[in-house]
Amino acid sequence: MGELSYSDLKKDLDNICRACLNDRYDLELTSDDCHYLVYPSVCPYCGERKHIVSSISRKQAFRIRFKLMMK
Repeated sequence: MGELSYSDLKKDLDNICRACLNDRYDLELTSDDCHYLVYPSVCPYCGERKHIVSSISRKQAFRIRFKLMMK
């Protein structure tokens, strides 16, 4: 698999849990950095029922975009 980009991250939002986002994109997001969907659902990467990230705070989104562009 090739390098993951910011657009890949945006596609994964509303679909993936925070732990898998951190693992997949080599991030260090905390629960305060994320906004979650109302109801937990099954994450397709880990297969566990967890809260799914719907968006990321602006500050973290800017930092992540910069980090992924520098790879």
